[in-house]
Amino acid sequence: MKYVKDILIRILLAVLLLAIPVNVFYLLFSKATLFGSLTVFYLLEYPIKIDGNILSLGGRSLEFIPACVATSAYYLLALLVLLTKDIRLKDRIYIFISGSILILLMNIIRIDILIYLLIGFGKNWFENFHIIFWHFVSSIYVAAVWIFLTYKFRIKSVPIYSDFKFLLDKSIFRRKIKKRKR
Repeated sequence: MKYVKDILIRILLAVLLLAIPVNVFYLLFSKATLFGSLTVFYLLEYPIKIDGNILSLGGRSLEFIPACVATSAYYLLALLVLLTKDIRLKDRIYIFISGSILILLMNIIRIDILIYLLIGFGKNWFENFHIIFWHFVSSIYVAAVWIFLTYKFRIKSVPIYSDFKFLLDKSIFRRKIKKRKR
């Protein structure tokens, strides 16, 4: 009965998370990402101005949008944490916080590299590397973060699959199949 309660709560939270706009993660992480990524340039005394979500540097302007904050990465991490069986609540919180910090740090490094490329090598380099980061590196990185966290927290379950397998093993359909085999 404890498992049924746990899975219902996790599924309900996942559905609620799906109902929440991704922009919630933007609100949570935008300032940390923006100011974290600009810290290096402030330390180097490079003139960067911030006006809302617009960065002005070297005569160029960049708009800081939700995709810059990697909102979908935080969203995916939250869903993975919620939809994984056999994790205690305390560990779920630690996993999400740890994963979020790793995503935030890498995103800050990514933004710094892109700004450096724009300043030093021009718009073409910026756009090419932006596409590479956006389509390939970020997806691989989020997967690597999840794999690292499952290793660090000794998670043996696979999101969704482990719950499905457990429920199938306990279902009346599985019992009927086992009886027929005998």
